[in-house]
Amino acid sequence: MRSKRDVIFCKEISLVLQVQVTKCDHSSEKICATDQYLLGMVAKEDVVKALKTVNDPEIGIDIVDLGLVYDLKIDDDSVTIKMTMTAPSCPLTDWILFDAQKKVEEMDGVSKCDIELVWDPPWTPDMISDEARKMLNLDNSSH
Repeated sequence: MRSKRDVIFCKEISLVLQVQVTKCDHSSEKICATDQYLLGMVAKEDVVKALKTVNDPEIGIDIVDLGLVYDLKIDDDSVTIKMTMTAPSCPLTDWILFDAQKKVEEMDGVSKCDIELVWDPPWTPDMISDEARKMLNLDNSSH
């Protein structure tokens, strides 16, 4: 378990090393990307990048761009994800959830990933990213 002293020390080191992962004034209680890197913590952006490698095989688009990932929390080396499926009757739900969990747990700095399948709010095509809409040839004017 990291102590507050470790975090403060890390912040001082990051200033000395001038690691330019992100601009951070270190005045907030939140740990910036520089400190995450130096502490060996996984960054939210890296978890999202891993989830973007998980495709819905029926649609051929990743679960992030489909809008299936609703929430993502990181607590030390544990990641919790709230996500949904395009429909409650999706036959590939177990496969997609397993693949997402596996990809996140394979990341350095992650020992455990819990995925909570939620149905509220219900998924709609409006949740698809603009990038995925282009890949699916969906009309952007409808959302």
